[in-house]
Amino acid sequence: MNDNNSYKYLYLIVGRSGTGKSSLVSHFCSLHNTTELKSYTTRKRRTPTEDTHIFIDNEEYVKRFSGLEASQVAAFCEFDGNFYFSTKKQLNNNLFYVIDVSGIKTLQTLSLKNFKKGICIIEIKAPFFTRLKRMIYRDGLIKGIKRMIAEGKNFSGLEKIPRITLNSVDNFNQNFDNFENIIFENEIGNYENSCLRKAQIDYGK
Repeated sequence: MNDNNSYKYLYLIVGRSGTGKSSLVSHFCSLHNTTELKSYTTRKRRTPTEDTHIFIDNEEYVKRFSGLEASQVAAFCEFDGNFYFSTKKQLNNNLFYVIDVSGIKTLQTLSLKNFKKGICIIEIKAPFFTRLKRMIYRDGLIKGIKRMIAEGKNFSGLEKIPRITLNSVDNFNQNFDNFENIIFENEIGNYENSCLRKAQIDYGK
């Protein structure tokens, strides 16, 4: 049994590749007995043990996605030739959702009258060369650079979305402390009006 239901919000985590967003979410979940929404994707695993999504092939994608009623789909996007989607049921059952801007825009158009929680958006940022170093380490030079270039259009419009921004540094413990503080302060109501929907908060500057 996890502790997701003790939190008031679903946290949408957005950030470019190499910002460390998945590492922060994974560490929080392991420390606090919470879970991250694992969206369905047709992308191949980066490693044999990768467990960040529910990995399906194109045939299963067509079967699953076409079998869903439109009212059941929470978010959908295509990136780098791969499809990603999640369901409304998954939204209610998790604390975090690592998502891109198109996915957030999809959520904003939904009728979430049966959704149990508020929604808080946190953007994770990191300097370009920090991200590049991480991407080269993870994917290799060519593939890492290609991914960074390809994802650019997926962040169009983010500047117009009210969110909290965590400015990542080269110190995971410091980044995690800031991330954890954002969650806990928001849960006890230190952010007026659900994560200051009309403003932007910068952490880590």
